[in-house]
Amino acid sequence: MCKQVQNYLQICCSKQTSIEIEQLNARVVEAETKLKTEVTRIKKKLQIQITELEMSLDVANKNNIELQKTIKKQSLSLTVSMGTHISYKNFVINCLRYIS
Repeated sequence: MCKQVQNYLQICCSKQTSIEIEQLNARVVEAETKLKTEVTRIKKKLQIQITELEMSLDVANKNNIELQKTIKKQSLSLTVSMGTHISYKNFVINCLRYIS
Protein backbone atom coordinates (compact mmCIF):
# COMPACT_ATOMS: atom_id res chain seq x y z
CA MET A 1 0.00 0.00 0.00
CA CYS A 2 2.78 2.38 0.83
CA LYS A 3 4.32 1.82 -2.59
CA GLN A 4 1.04 2.70 -4.31
CA VAL A 5 0.74 5.93 -2.33
CA GLN A 6 4.30 6.79 -3.16
CA ASN A 7 3.71 6.19 -6.90
CA TYR A 8 0.53 8.24 -6.74
CA LEU A 9 2.38 11.13 -5.07
CA GLN A 10 5.15 11.00 -7.66
CA ILE A 11 2.61 11.11 -10.49
CA CYS A 12 0.74 14.00 -8.83
CA CYS A 13 3.94 15.92 -8.19
CA SER A 14 5.22 15.44 -11.72
CA LYS A 15 1.84 16.50 -13.14
CA GLN A 16 1.80 19.55 -10.87
CA THR A 17 5.37 20.40 -11.84
CA SER A 18 4.50 20.06 -15.53
CA ILE A 19 1.50 22.33 -15.07
CA GLU A 20 3.63 24.90 -13.26
CA ILE A 21 6.27 24.75 -15.98
CA GLU A 22 3.62 25.26 -18.67
CA GLN A 23 2.20 28.20 -16.74
CA LEU A 24 5.65 29.73 -16.39
CA ASN A 25 6.30 29.25 -20.10
CA ALA A 26 3.00 30.94 -20.90
CA ARG A 27 3.96 33.90 -18.69
CA VAL A 28 7.35 34.13 -20.39
CA VAL A 29 5.72 34.14 -23.83
CA GLU A 30 3.24 36.79 -22.71
CA ALA A 31 6.02 38.95 -21.25
CA GLU A 32 8.09 38.60 -24.46
CA THR A 33 5.08 39.60 -26.55
CA LYS A 34 4.44 42.66 -24.39
CA LEU A 35 8.11 43.65 -24.56
CA LYS A 36 8.24 43.24 -28.33
CA THR A 37 5.12 45.37 -28.67
CA GLU A 38 6.60 48.05 -26.40
CA VAL A 39 9.93 48.01 -28.25
CA THR A 40 8.10 48.39 -31.57
CA ARG A 41 6.06 51.29 -30.20
CA ILE A 42 9.17 53.06 -28.87
CA LYS A 43 11.04 52.43 -32.12
CA LYS A 44 8.22 53.99 -34.17
CA LYS A 45 8.08 56.96 -31.81
CA LEU A 46 11.83 57.51 -32.11
CA GLN A 47 11.69 57.19 -35.91
CA ILE A 48 9.02 59.89 -36.00
CA GLN A 49 11.12 62.13 -33.77
CA ILE A 50 14.18 61.57 -35.97
CA THR A 51 12.18 62.48 -39.07
CA GLU A 52 10.85 65.64 -37.40
CA LEU A 53 14.35 66.62 -36.28
CA GLU A 54 15.73 66.06 -39.79
CA MET A 55 12.99 68.27 -41.23
CA SER A 56 13.70 70.97 -38.64
CA LEU A 57 17.40 70.78 -39.47
CA ASP A 58 16.65 71.18 -43.18
CA VAL A 59 14.55 74.28 -42.46
CA ALA A 60 17.25 75.71 -40.18
CA ASN A 61 19.92 75.08 -42.83
CA LYS A 62 17.83 76.78 -45.53
CA ASN A 63 17.21 79.76 -43.23
CA ASN A 64 20.92 79.92 -42.45
CA ILE A 65 21.77 80.02 -46.16
CA GLU A 66 19.26 82.81 -46.73
CA LEU A 67 20.62 84.78 -43.77
CA GLN A 68 24.17 84.38 -45.07
CA LYS A 69 23.06 85.73 -48.45
CA THR A 70 21.39 88.69 -46.72
CA ILE A 71 24.54 89.39 -44.69
CA LYS A 72 26.67 89.34 -47.85
CA LYS A 73 24.27 91.72 -49.63
CA GLN A 74 24.20 94.10 -46.67
CA SER A 75 27.97 93.94 -46.32
CA LEU A 76 28.39 94.77 -50.00
CA SER A 77 25.86 97.57 -49.72
CA LEU A 78 27.67 98.96 -46.67
CA THR A 79 31.00 98.76 -48.48
CA VAL A 80 29.54 100.63 -51.45
CA SER A 81 27.96 103.22 -49.14
CA MET A 82 31.22 103.75 -47.32
CA GLY A 83 33.04 104.09 -50.62
CA THR A 84 30.46 106.60 -51.82
CA HIS A 85 30.70 108.51 -48.53
CA ILE A 86 34.48 108.67 -48.81
CA SER A 87 34.18 109.83 -52.42
CA TYR A 88 31.75 112.60 -51.43
CA LYS A 89 33.94 113.54 -48.49
CA ASN A 90 36.97 113.80 -50.77
CA PHE A 91 34.92 115.79 -53.28
CA VAL A 92 33.81 118.24 -50.59
CA ILE A 93 37.38 118.57 -49.28
CA ASN A 94 38.67 119.23 -52.78
CA CYS A 95 35.91 121.77 -53.40
CA LEU A 96 36.74 123.56 -50.16
CA ARG A 97 40.41 123.60 -51.09
CA TYR A 98 39.57 124.96 -54.50
CA ILE A 99 37.36 127.66 -53.02
CA SER A 100 39.93 128.64 -50.42
